[in-house]
Amino acid sequence: MVASGSSGRSAGVDLALGLLLLAVGALVATGRLHGRRKQPVPAGDEQPEEPEKEKKDSWANPALAEPRLGVAMVVGALIGLPGAAYLTALHNLVAGHYSTATQVVAVVVFVVIEFILIIVPYVFLELRPEATKRFLKNAQNWLAGHVHQLIAYVCLLLGAYLAISAVVQLA
Repeated sequence: MVASGSSGRSAGVDLALGLLLLAVGALVATGRLHGRRKQPVPAGDEQPEEPEKEKKDSWANPALAEPRLGVAMVVGALIGLPGAAYLTALHNLVAGHYSTATQVVAVVVFVVIEFILIIVPYVFLELRPEATKRFLKNAQNWLAGHVHQLIAYVCLLLGAYLAISAVVQLA
């Protein structure tokens, strides 16, 4: 039995969202849902126009065409700027009743974990730049080739989780 109305509403939303995600995942997995757009058919005797050439490259395309350490570091630092959760976690680490040595070690470990997405690529680009670039290119190609499967799996897994947890909450 549901103890309060708010958890019942939450379970209902989870169930609806879970079923929606299951449906989207099934449609993507079977190939019935795809993002292709049909070319408009010209009326009358007009010949179909050749597709317009892509717009002139913006400043970002040449800048992002090749991995650059400086750009990666700046983007990583901007993304890693402390937010409310980061500052609250640091405050809890420092304000706790721990020894000074424990607090220092905890803060250092916390910061390393927080910035691991910046540190690891930097280390690999410094130690093995060609192998890292090759690995990233292969990973990017694999992800691009399996995008529909990945979307289907994520939708199916998340939808199943939400639906099952909602049914358990409602029971």
